[in-house]
Amino acid sequence: MMRRCIGLFGSLACALVALSPETPAQSAAGSVGALGAQNSIGSPTAMTRETALQHTLVTTPGRGLEIVEHTAPLSVTPSSIGLNAFGGLWTYPDGGEGWVGRAVTIGRAGTEVFTEFDSAADRVTLLSGFDVSPVVPVWGSVVPTASTNVRVHGSDATGLFVSCRQIPVSLNGPRNIVVSAYDSSSSTARWSWTFPSTTYGGSRAMVSQDGRRVVAVMLQPTTGTLHVAVFDGGSAVPTRYFTHFAGLQLQAVTLSEDGNALYAATTTGGFLFNMDTGSLIQQFVLLQSFAGQDISGDGSILAYGYFNGVDIWERQPAGNYARTWQGYWPGSIVCQQLDISEDGSTLVMGFGYFDQNLRVRIEAIDLRTKATTMVHEAQGGGSHQNVVSKVACSADGQRFAVGLWGDEADLVPELSIYRRGQNLPIASYNYGGSVYDLAISRSGDRVVIGRKAVHANLLSGGGSIDLYSTEDEDFFASGTPSIGRKVDFELWGAPNSPARLLVAPNPSTNLFPIGQMGVLYLKRNELSIRPMSATDSSGYARGDFQLPLDPALIGTTFWFQGLTTVPRRFTQDFVQITILP
Repeated sequence: MMRRCIGLFGSLACALVALSPETPAQSAAGSVGALGAQNSIGSPTAMTRETALQHTLVTTPGRGLEIVEHTAPLSVTPSSIGLNAFGGLWTYPDGGEGWVGRAVTIGRAGTEVFTEFDSAADRVTLLSGFDVSPVVPVWGSVVPTASTNVRVHGSDATGLFVSCRQIPVSLNGPRNIVVSAYDSSSSTARWSWTFPSTTYGGSRAMVSQDGRRVVAVMLQPTTGTLHVAVFDGGSAVPTRYFTHFAGLQLQAVTLSEDGNALYAATTTGGFLFNMDTGSLIQQFVLLQSFAGQDISGDGSILAYGYFNGVDIWERQPAGNYARTWQGYWPGSIVCQQLDISEDGSTLVMGFGYFDQNLRVRIEAIDLRTKATTMVHEAQGGGSHQNVVSKVACSADGQRFAVGLWGDEADLVPELSIYRRGQNLPIASYNYGGSVYDLAISRSGDRVVIGRKAVHANLLSGGGSIDLYSTEDEDFFASGTPSIGRKVDFELWGAPNSPARLLVAPNPSTNLFPIGQMGVLYLKRNELSIRPMSATDSSGYARGDFQLPLDPALIGTTFWFQGLTTVPRRFTQDFVQITILP
């Protein structure tokens, strides 16, 4: 069942809808159309730095994995790489600015996309999941042109996003670590905060799924000290700050979705912290430590990968963690990325064969039984390195997305979407360039990627942000939901039937089928009814909803669902809309 969110508002009169069961309906699904809003952020005011990027994976057994970055002045030739539109909702290309999409996240149930560019056209940008190509950002805000190593993260339940960027104090000098929190209602950061000391080490900031907690981490490699800042309840300054000796190189940082546990790993050890107290829960000795490390939504399960293996640790009744599973894969293979679903049911692993760096292996296991649920291997060709750059699971682990660098022979698609119990992808997308980052909504119905226009091994710039839908919907909204704009709705149901647009300021808290009509997802005693066109012979209907031009309504949320009346049937999908600027 799709649960769609978008950004929007409205002024509605409440009415009680009299509903009566009918005979079973015949529904028809169709392809989704869309209309884009025309919202402009204008031209960036600071684009003085344009950088071409090249990345190479160095794999040395006994020493580890390292991605080496090379930079050079960027050619201003616009990218000619287009989106493979199968399953795509939209693409946002660099348009000749030269940025690479290497930091992207998703929020508010997959309907808002947040990104930051740090290789050219330095800015943070919010995109609507209901826009269409050519995409026009909802807003953008310039950041310092010296920013580098940016990472972003978002709350899928809210429109809160966090950015962690590094700003060198001088050429080749140490860097300030700046953490900024944004919400979709404004291009101005809610707050920004800088760690009190500079570093040459890694950094990351993440937000809990409910948006109530932001956690920022940085490592000072000269002393091996891990610095952790915790921001609770929207505070602009840390509500908790602590340090811990951890090691010399930061490999992984992950916050549990409930915000209660933080796991950070260096090349020699993993450290699990209680975020309510700042205390160390347990330390893990890591003989090998790479990027593929994660914890479950409540922090009760930890997994980390290495050469030829993956370990799983689980919390015991006494509060300690014990290793409950160890997987082994022979040959020249290393776990490059992994992800644990929020509910702790599924572990997805992405392996690379480092003999030629052309073959990848994707495997998922059921964390309760430790049984393998799917395996897929893909062999590339040519001289470019095919690396698993990112994997991400839906909250229930039933769907996941895998991003790759791709191969020179163009044999292996750079993005694949899988179901947990199916070996082959349900959809694959081929670009010719490399996926650098991706995120999936909690429901698994939206996937966003950031990519480079050409392969990561090539010294070049340019790229795009691309958004995908992963399943059919019988009720759909399109058009950026900004104040004063119109949102279009499309419905597929019984043919030749009157259709209605149902609107409510709140969702139902008691979901159950109403006779043969299906499930009403809106609060029944707050419903308003708006007209739509009657369905045609294929079952298709269309309507719209005008958003008032009232800035005070930015951030207000409404819920929408479709209804056909002959016979009376609710759509299986609904749309949650939060008003944007």
